[in-house]
Amino acid sequence: MKRVVAGACGILSVVSCLALSSGCTTRMVVGRDESGRPFRSFTKVWYSRMKTSPTIPVYDDRGKLIIWDDSLEFQGKKGQLLIQDVRKISLRNLHMTPFDFNTWVVVEYGVESDISTALFIDGRWLGWASVFGGTRNIFDAVRQSESYARPAGP
Repeated sequence: MKRVVAGACGILSVVSCLALSSGCTTRMVVGRDESGRPFRSFTKVWYSRMKTSPTIPVYDDRGKLIIWDDSLEFQGKKGQLLIQDVRKISLRNLHMTPFDFNTWVVVEYGVESDISTALFIDGRWLGWASVFGGTRNIFDAVRQSESYARPAGP
């Protein structure tokens, strides 16, 4: 059974979104799989590898990001990516094109000898949903998951 916890604003009500909390811009679905494992998922997410120079389109694939307790899973049109051992997450503007005003969720994962980086952004409204808080909601959900190994310390 799935439950929508935050509805998406319609394209005609973008101005209304600015006046409301950023929660209005992201559609997050919470539920359990067949075995009872809880998850949260976001649709219309763009995925990219870390790039050394700007490219168009800025994303490598688009699809659905599923946040499990112990991992992240991206189900794209071109393939799937399973992310385990999340080491660090951050929100950054990477200026992937000259006109890129969006922030991306940057996920560093893997073991010490083999660290990889995955980038995610809310892809709705041709990527502009990020400007209205959509990517921030993805970041918050990933940060709250148990898959994120928080640094040890006080």
